[in-house]
Amino acid sequence: MPQLDGVRALAVLSVVASHAQVRQLAGGGIGVDIFFVLSGFLITSLLIREKQASGTISFSAFYKRRAARLLPALVIVSLVSAPLFAIVRPYKTDAILIGVGTALLYISSWIRALGISSLGWFGHTWSLSVEEVFYALWPILFSRIVRLGSQRRVRAVVVLVFVIAVTYRLSLTGFGVSGNWQYNAPDARAEQLLAGCVVGVILPYFKPPSRWVINAWRLLVSVSCVFLLIEVIRPNEPINIYQGGSTVIAASASLVIAFLVSYPSCVLATCLKWRLFVWVGQRSYGIYLWHLPLLGLFDLRGWPLRDRVLGCAVALMLTPLIAALSYRYIELPFLRRGKSSRADVHESKSPASSLPA
Repeated sequence: MPQLDGVRALAVLSVVASHAQVRQLAGGGIGVDIFFVLSGFLITSLLIREKQASGTISFSAFYKRRAARLLPALVIVSLVSAPLFAIVRPYKTDAILIGVGTALLYISSWIRALGISSLGWFGHTWSLSVEEVFYALWPILFSRIVRLGSQRRVRAVVVLVFVIAVTYRLSLTGFGVSGNWQYNAPDARAEQLLAGCVVGVILPYFKPPSRWVINAWRLLVSVSCVFLLIEVIRPNEPINIYQGGSTVIAASASLVIAFLVSYPSCVLATCLKWRLFVWVGQRSYGIYLWHLPLLGLFDLRGWPLRDRVLGCAVALMLTPLIAALSYRYIELPFLRRGKSSRADVHESKSPASSLPA
């Protein structure tokens, strides 16, 4: 689904622009939210396809595919960044070493949520930790849900789980849980991943009953796109994610993704299939991994403005180059090895599917 690669491209570019401190694109967190919804949708879709094809869900095959997809690139960026920061930024080595260690253990989200460390230039790996918790728990829970038998029951239970997650998220604010926890902790981010799961279980069986419903859906998608764009640009105060804003973002992203999958020839999908968007989307994992460490290595704060801009520009130019090399020589070889896993034929159609933020 190349249109979803286009969505990934826009999501990761918003994150990079935010971390590069482009003032006009300050809402990079929206890109992470979209990645979460995408992951929920794609992972659930793959599990459904495997269940339909083989009658069961192989946990070992699933975890092998996830490891082949995610670990190699993460290990490389960690092994390269740690010594480079020790040489170039020795006064920041401690934070980087903590960031590298927690990233490899997939506990970054907990470290940030508890306020132990911001993880320096590896702070962005908190989202990988959130995704890993989802990968660990959702296949097991979903395999129990599908045992209910009828499709209607499965859909109802998944929707119920999503509603519980939304209620829980809203209760965190009511009980005075810190914003730090609500932003970084896996339990607080479950609603966005589960919003994608809801799309995954409903979309295969959803047939708009009339042209009126399709037009209404199209209107909602248009409104959602405008809303998400405004949140990225943030001309005024952004939506309060701690008081229902995160749910609105998840719902908006879900509507757009569902429409793009259902109508791959629509104008929006056609634009997102632009070759450059697809190229960036397929390499979005590498771009996400590398951009922040590179920005840190070329960070020239305290220098004249011209030097700071030059350092940022060099980091941003190196990011897609290194990500492309990572994709070709690290990620794809491991992906090919994982194709022998059950149901991977579905995932291989989009090598960057279910990417973390």
